[in-house]
Amino acid sequence: MPNLLAINTIGYTGAEILAEEMSKFPELAFLPGQNFVQYKTRFYRPHIYKDWQPESIFNSLSSHQFTKSGRVWAGLTKHFTSEEKSRYDQSLHKKLFCKNLNSNPSFLDCLFQYSKSYFLAIGEEIDSSRYLAFWGHNWVLSDSQDPEFANLSIISFEAPVDIWISMISQHMTWNCIEAIKFWLINSLFVKSYSKNNTKFISVNIKDYFLNKDKQINRI
Repeated sequence: MPNLLAINTIGYTGAEILAEEMSKFPELAFLPGQNFVQYKTRFYRPHIYKDWQPESIFNSLSSHQFTKSGRVWAGLTKHFTSEEKSRYDQSLHKKLFCKNLNSNPSFLDCLFQYSKSYFLAIGEEIDSSRYLAFWGHNWVLSDSQDPEFANLSIISFEAPVDIWISMISQHMTWNCIEAIKFWLINSLFVKSYSKNNTKFISVNIKDYFLNKDKQINRI
């Protein structure tokens, strides 16, 4: 049975670059898109699905986020190609997810079944895969209080604050002081988590571009 692996990011760190590269790894079944960033109507909140019905959990995990212009900025179909759109049957995905999800599942149970049922729905065999992988946001901040969270292998893709500010500023105008506070809180939380968890490595975007092969070998 594959293990779960996540690319953790605080947003606009360039994590999708690593996700695209890792999706080529034969030992990974990599979920497309940018997933699991929202809980109910909020971001950076614990995903607690106790007493939820499987259909409601699926709808929560399948939520998409849109810009004001209507472009998808997060969700399973964010980067779907025409071929992926034609292969994907959401109703079948939902049916398989609901059939296989156990009662009172943990967040990781939900992520595993959502990812597994996606690949089953599109007819891809994953039994030989070492990992079910995905990327989305900073789950270390939102969900690491879950006792099972330590079973999740994490690659934290990070950007120095100056690079991060320059990247987020390409999308809209920000209050840079408040943005730096956000970066600091997220970064310190991830740093603290990394000290006590063996299934964790960090990859800095500068190191990645200076020596991509070295960082890929680390992973």
